[in-house]
Amino acid sequence: MSEKDMNTDVSRPDIVEETVELDGIADVEPVDATPVRKRAGRTSGSVERISGSGENKAPHPSRRGRAVVAAAVGALIALAALTGVFGYKWQSVQGELDRVQADQSSLAAATEVAREYTERSLTYDYRDVDAFFDGVNRGATKSLQDEYQKARGDLQTLMVTAQVVASGDIIATSVLSSADDRYELAVTAIQKTKNLQQPEEAQVPNVLKVVVVRDGDSWLVDKYSSM
Repeated sequence: MSEKDMNTDVSRPDIVEETVELDGIADVEPVDATPVRKRAGRTSGSVERISGSGENKAPHPSRRGRAVVAAAVGALIALAALTGVFGYKWQSVQGELDRVQADQSSLAAATEVAREYTERSLTYDYRDVDAFFDGVNRGATKSLQDEYQKARGDLQTLMVTAQVVASGDIIATSVLSSADDRYELAVTAIQKTKNLQQPEEAQVPNVLKVVVVRDGDSWLVDKYSSM
């Protein structure tokens, strides 16, 4: 080593250069000078190449934006599809619920008409026959009114001759059949009755079949008979 080399100031590392002259080596392959740095938190010596500016290379902002927009559109489409499915199911369930409620309301109205009509038909007094016929004509269809009109003479004679007095109490009702705007019901009642031959009041069970039909916004009794 020369005197110049020995006198080199080694107290300043920033200017220290070591020149090594190797015999027999003509050419040296160029080394990639791109700076590298170790990943933080790793001791295995793994390195990460950085750009010339010292920053990690990242996806272009416009590409990230397109990816976000695509994801958002996909989410909106999925949400719209789910909303449509749930909306359809809700409408279907709501429609079925409305139909059931309407059927229940119709049955309740028809049953009440049948109960009241049966009670009127089982209640009469030979001293006021007109009140009985007024009662059975009220809430009845024209065809049922015509039937009572045809039988009025015989019924009136029987009531007056036997001096019949009666009243009815409804015990229960049940549906025999139902169709559009039509219910066939069984009405169970107890009739308290007395007459000239039997002055003491007796209780007579009755089971009547009452057919009720819709007439506009109301319900009318169309048929009435014993079972």
